[in-house]
Amino acid sequence: MWEGNILSIQAQKLPTTTNPALQKGLPNGYDANTIKTVIPDFTSNVLVDFSEPNTGTIASLNAPTVLQSYAEVEFLLAEAAVRSWDSGTASAHYAAAITASMQSTTLFPGNIVIAPAAISDYITAHPLDGTTFEELMEQIHTQFYLAHFMWYDNFEAWSNYRRTGYPTLTPPNYPGNFTGGTALVRLRYPVSESSLNKENYDAAVATQGPDLYTTPVWWDK
Repeated sequence: MWEGNILSIQAQKLPTTTNPALQKGLPNGYDANTIKTVIPDFTSNVLVDFSEPNTGTIASLNAPTVLQSYAEVEFLLAEAAVRSWDSGTASAHYAAAITASMQSTTLFPGNIVIAPAAISDYITAHPLDGTTFEELMEQIHTQFYLAHFMWYDNFEAWSNYRRTGYPTLTPPNYPGNFTGGTALVRLRYPVSESSLNKENYDAAVATQGPDLYTTPVWWDK
């Protein structure tokens, strides 16, 4: 749950705020007024009832930065096996990916160890048992997406979601949003490009289409 600015008192407060039974996510895509349509009694004071990244582990200043984890490699190998590009089995790569992701908690401050039995139970509860290509892709890349939360690697999670379409997400449709309630499929160029590099900016836009979050990149057909 919400920890606030507690770096100086983590040892006392974290043991209570990290209780799994207390964790609750705040709905996305709302402001302080519109959120009252889903939480009628919402005020800024109730923010303390909702979860935030743990400042003692994944949100710590001492947390590692990982460019590509072993778990990510195994998830991609699982997809490769589904596509018959790899001689291994998709289920073996999938299990190895989840195992590596859960074991990597030891790299963060606190050296949190997830018991092998708990990892095995999780894989048993979330098996790779799809019977179609799309079902297998959804299972693999839903777990891929979840694994990247721990690394705070939102760009890679989004890039893979854009590539595969998984996991199945509901884009927020906030009034006046730039995409009309659809998932963004590219980032826009910085304003400095259109003002300081106008000739090349105009040439790029002429080739790719409008400089909008909804204009697909060249490979996204």
